[in-house]
Amino acid sequence: MPDGRVGPVPRVHAGVRPAQRAGSRAFTGRWHARHVTDLSARAAAALAVPLQHALGARLADPADPTAGVVFPVAGLALNGAGGLHAGALAGILELAGLLAALPELGPDEHAVTHAIATQLVAAAPEGAEVTVTGTLDRRTRRLVFVTVAATAGETVIARAQITKSVVAVR
Repeated sequence: MPDGRVGPVPRVHAGVRPAQRAGSRAFTGRWHARHVTDLSARAAAALAVPLQHALGARLADPADPTAGVVFPVAGLALNGAGGLHAGALAGILELAGLLAALPELGPDEHAVTHAIATQLVAAAPEGAEVTVTGTLDRRTRRLVFVTVAATAGETVIARAQITKSVVAVR
C-alpha cells in the first residue's frame, strides 16, 4: 500500500495446498487441525505440512506424539558449511512445541507461535539424526508456554522457549 501499511495477509493456511513440484508427494491435509480431536490425527496433520515433510520429520515414538520429533541433517536441512541449517531447525523446534501443547488443546483450539527465543549451542553435522522434544511448562486460558530441546546423539544443539497463542479453529 502506498502509505506504508501492510495489506491483508492471504489465508493459505485454511486450504489444501497442491504439490510443490512434479513428482513430489501432494499435501492433502489441512494446514490446521480443523475438527480433528484425536491426538494422533492432529500430530499427523502437523507432520504433513510441506516444510515438515520436506525436512523428513517423523515422530520419535509413533505411539506417543508428545515424545517429540526426529529428522536427518540432510537435503534441505543442510547449510552451506555441511551442517544443520538453523532455519530448518527452527521449523522443527516449532513443531515439537506444538506437539507438546496438543494434549492441552480442546477440539476447537489450535496454538500458534507468537514468541520464540532460541539458543543454538552446538553444530550438528551432515548425516546426524536430530531429536527434538518439547515440554509443556504452563497453559493459561489463551497462552501455552513450552520448552524445547534439540539433541544430536548426546549433544544438546539447541534450546527454545516458545509462547503460543491459543486460537479458535475455524
